[in-house]
Formats: sequence, structure tokens, C-alpha cells
Amino acid sequence: MSTVIPLVVIGGILFIVIRGLSTWMSNNAAELRQDEVTVISKRMKVWGGSNNSSAHTSYYITFELSSGERVEFGVSGTQYGSCREGETGLLAYQGSRFKGFQPRATAAAAPSVAERPQERPVQPVQSMPRQEPFRPQKISKKSAEHYNWGASCDGWHLVQSGDLSVIHERMPGKTEEVRHYHTRARQFFFVLSGEASLEVDGVRLVLREQEGAEVPPGVWHQMKNERFDDVEFLVISTPPTRGDRIETE
Repeated sequence: MSTVIPLVVIGGILFIVIRGLSTWMSNNAAELRQDEVTVISKRMKVWGGSNNSSAHTSYYITFELSSGERVEFGVSGTQYGSCREGETGLLAYQGSRFKGFQPRATAAAAPSVAERPQERPVQPVQSMPRQEPFRPQKISKKSAEHYNWGASCDGWHLVQSGDLSVIHERMPGKTEEVRHYHTRARQFFFVLSGEASLEVDGVRLVLREQEGAEVPPGVWHQMKNERFDDVEFLVISTPPTRGDRIETE
């Protein structure tokens, strides 16, 4: 009985290896194709993450080919974040292997002669209302809007605008945020003091002073302070993440 279980395990491993090799060879032999497609749906699959192991996320996009057939491909987190459902474009694939997707920019059709407005007398151009000039001003942690989050963590809004957010954050030792991702916002984390651990799509990055990392939209991430000392860092987001946060835990 003791020899049966190892044989079953070895047989299962060999089956997976042979099937993967067969798929790889089949894709290599397949013709590289391109087709006009529509993005139908997107999904993620998170696996692992138990017993102190890192979690990993697989990303999938379903396309509808020009023939009406629908096919699903595994893609990278960056490609997943840049695609939108309902978007059309040119798909390149080889067998079951995703090679790339180029969105199509919809050009506005030029109006016909009948649709063109009739010429009218030229009206004098009115001057635009005079606007108040931009006035630069300093901001610091002392003057910025402060808020608390998580387990005794702090944040200070340095910049809050419609297309940009800059936040100075502090995390005490042995704290972490909830694993999440943003559908639109692209972020950059930059450590000012201390040491942080940033997990991005299952990859653990150790960020020390004057080091940072980018997180594209659609890619899950989690900031942690695994040390006992505080860590302070900047979070730069464009556009701001208000209302654009999906937790995966």
C-alpha cells in the first residue's frame, strides 16, 4: 500500500507534465493569427496564500472572434488592467496562447455635405473670463488633512484633485493593509523612512528608504510593515482611488 500512493503521485505529475508539453508543442506548431474581436468578460482566480505562502492571481479575458466564437486566454496583470469589457480591437493568438491585443480607436465619421451646418456670418470672438492665476503654496504633514485608517495607521492628503492624489502615510510596526486592487487608478509607492513590504500579484518587494514600486490598475497588491519600527511612504494615484477599491480578502 505504501508504494501505491507514490506511484499515483508520480503518475499524476507525469500526466501534468506531458499534457503541458503537448499543449506547448501544439501552440508552437499552430499558425499565428490575428482577428478583429470584442472583449466580452474578464475574471481573476486567486490561489495559494495559506500556511504563510504567497498568494498568486491568474488573469483571464474572454474575446468574441469575428466568426462569433468566444475564446478565453490567460493574460498578464498589466494586460488585464488595460482591457475594458465591450472594447474592440485586434487580437493576436497562436493556438491557445495569447500574443497580444491592440485596442481600436474609434474615429468619428466626417459629416456629409448635407449634414454640414450652413455658413453663418462670423460673430465677433468674445474674450474668455479672466481667471485667477494659480498660486503655488507649500503643504506639509502639519497643514495637510489628516485621517486614520487600519490598525493605528495615519494618512495625510498632500494633493487632492480630480486627476491626482498624493498621500503621505505612516504604518506602525507589524501592520498591514487589506489585499485589494483598483480598476482605474495607477499607483506609485515611495518609501520615505523605514522599510516596507509590498506584495504585488504574488511577488513580494522589499522597499527601503528612497525606493518605490509601481502598481498598474487591475493588479492586486498589499502594503505591509513586517518590522517593529514605523514606515512612512508616499502613495501617488492617478486618478484618485476614491470609490475605486475592490478587496480580495
